[in-house]
Amino acid sequence: FFFQAEDGIRDYKVTGVQTCALPIFFVLLGLLQDYIAAEVVMFTALVMLVASGVLPFKDAVEGFADKSCLAIGALYVVGLGLRSTGALESISALMFGKPSPQTSRLRLLAPIAALSAFMNNTPLVAFFLPIFVNISRRMKISPSQLLIPLSYATIMGGVCSKIGTSTNIVVAGAMERAGDVLSGGPSMGFFEISWVGVPITVVGLTFLVTIGRKLLPNRQDMLEYAETHPREYTLEMRSEEHT
Repeated sequence: FFFQAEDGIRDYKVTGVQTCALPIFFVLLGLLQDYIAAEVVMFTALVMLVASGVLPFKDAVEGFADKSCLAIGALYVVGLGLRSTGALESISALMFGKPSPQTSRLRLLAPIAALSAFMNNTPLVAFFLPIFVNISRRMKISPSQLLIPLSYATIMGGVCSKIGTSTNIVVAGAMERAGDVLSGGPSMGFFEISWVGVPITVVGLTFLVTIGRKLLPNRQDMLEYAETHPREYTLEMRSEEHT
């Protein structure tokens, strides 16, 4: 903004908003490309804000010690532990059994949504992705017919509890901090959002196994496509003697 100096000359002073414009522009450009990881882009923008004096160093590093951030990290550790010990494999065997072409998709998605309410959805999808690919082969359908509903089922199940998604944990932490400031303000219970999340999940899963089922793409696996279209990937050559 401009301000009036003592000698009558108008001078220009750079504000915090204007200083933030460059890091914000850098973040937007960085997130649009695929060469630099998103976390590197965001951390670089944070360093730029600290170096320019817009953000105090104490406030910049305070988020890394926030219990919401630590809780999210702990959920990733729990997910990795369940994968490493084989516990999720036992759970998946109990949930799905031996799927066949007649297996209902609701039987596959409902347990995933329920499990997502108590686990972070990112490691959950990472674990069940190869399992659902194998299930799609047993059911003789395209993997996309199950993988897309898998993603949506974990998202919808995650809104049924406080720890279902990273966003819920962050919001709960913000509410607790607001409660400390307001001396007894709002706080989020573990199942407080379930009265909203459970109906949304029920309606969403119903849509996925009915109308949404017809909207899903039917992409063939590359190996299956090669088997059904051998002429496109088969080459025959005859080699003459002494050549």
